[in-house]
Amino acid sequence: MEGGIIVQDNSSEEREISLIELWNSFKQHLRPILIAAFLAGILAFAVSAFVLPKKYQATVKLYVSTTATNNGSDLNALNYAQKIVNTYIEMLRTNTFFTEVAAADDENLTASQLSDMLDFELLNSTEVFSVTVTSSSPLQAKRIADTIANLAPQTIADLNDNASLHVVDSPLLPSTPSSPNTKRYTALGFLMGLVLTYVFFLIRDLLDKTIYDEDDLHNRYDYPLLATIPSFSKKAR
Repeated sequence: MEGGIIVQDNSSEEREISLIELWNSFKQHLRPILIAAFLAGILAFAVSAFVLPKKYQATVKLYVSTTATNNGSDLNALNYAQKIVNTYIEMLRTNTFFTEVAAADDENLTASQLSDMLDFELLNSTEVFSVTVTSSSPLQAKRIADTIANLAPQTIADLNDNASLHVVDSPLLPSTPSSPNTKRYTALGFLMGLVLTYVFFLIRDLLDKTIYDEDDLHNRYDYPLLATIPSFSKKAR
């Protein structure tokens, strides 16, 4: 005769899941959850390190100065430069300038392709802005950034006699890729593996209607326990 539990029939379909149940479910399946998370982290690392294309960035920083600076009105010149720096960025963000850069660098790139590789950014509301070149080749990224550093000051001078650009930070040859971020991918892979595996086991446990002991019955249905029948082995008979 197998062991069993005798209960009063007072059925209810509702069930509340406590934090203790969630924690117990996590602890119960801790080992497979950690194994799955570890494998997901390894997979994410492998994909980011060996599958995803690497990108390199080279950045040049340019300073906008005006004729007012040379005339002694430093405060007015600073305010003026801060206001118009976005204007000069737009002057450089043109098909004409992109075509000139591509031709000078002897790159087989269209203006549209070069535009997708460049990112202009105003730095901390100052009269300094940066141009970042992103490429699959570190050498190409630096070459294009160097070309921009050489051509941009003359381009601005031709468009406006009252302002000029000066290079304050020359581009360097990137030694490491800017993307993909292997550490971030690995951490996200581990976290996703951890969460998804735990959710899988949690759902499986919630769908399991088997009653294993008195506590399980009470936690699930809150039935009053009348009596228990212990297991009897054949030898006891």
